[in-house]
Amino acid sequence: MKSYTTSGPNRKLIKEMFDSIAGNYDLLNRILSFGVDNLWRKRGLSLFAESNKELLLDLGCGTGDLSRLSYNYDFKNVVGADFSMEMLVRGARKNKKFPDIMLCNSDAENLPFKNSLFSSCCIAFAIRNFQNREKALREISRVLRNKGQLMIIEFSMPENLMIRTLYKIYFFNFLPFIGGLISGNFRAYKYLPRSVDKFIPVDKFSRMILNNGFSDVKTYRLSFGIAYIYMATR
Repeated sequence: MKSYTTSGPNRKLIKEMFDSIAGNYDLLNRILSFGVDNLWRKRGLSLFAESNKELLLDLGCGTGDLSRLSYNYDFKNVVGADFSMEMLVRGARKNKKFPDIMLCNSDAENLPFKNSLFSSCCIAFAIRNFQNREKALREISRVLRNKGQLMIIEFSMPENLMIRTLYKIYFFNFLPFIGGLISGNFRAYKYLPRSVDKFIPVDKFSRMILNNGFSDVKTYRLSFGIAYIYMATR
């Protein structure tokens, strides 16, 4: 039976790792996902109700791709939060045409926001890196208003045996080599496939969301199960 972890990696080590690859992070995302990651972001943003587009929290925002993209989906105000200051510094440079995006250096498990502040929250490819995912979900529930929505996009392992086999060959061999070569940090890109392989199965993660402050959750499979969208209501 495959093993998985309900808790994430050490917070300090992950912060150091993302600080070190911030300069090449966006380029590598494009190359290593063949550009599909932005299509997934667009799909996730399209699922939000119009009534929940007043104030969006982009948690684990990195350099802010999703924050900027949200304006194409009629979101009015956006706060991008991340615990990597290097990611935020690069995000601020890219946000010059988006001066209304507010940035916050914060830990997902101790959000510095008042209760019921946000109408929506999104997390793209970050929650598997949170050390205490259940605590982070409870914090998100706390800062979301009643009937607010949470959208999570996260990698998964495809269910189909042939696709999973081909994906693992790419994910565990080519991706760490290409990512390490471009970024100079081979350790970081060896961590990525391991973190995905150990992440909670879709059904169990859905249950975790429900058990930590949310009333319902729907899942959407992306690209043969390479990733999933989780759409939850507070």
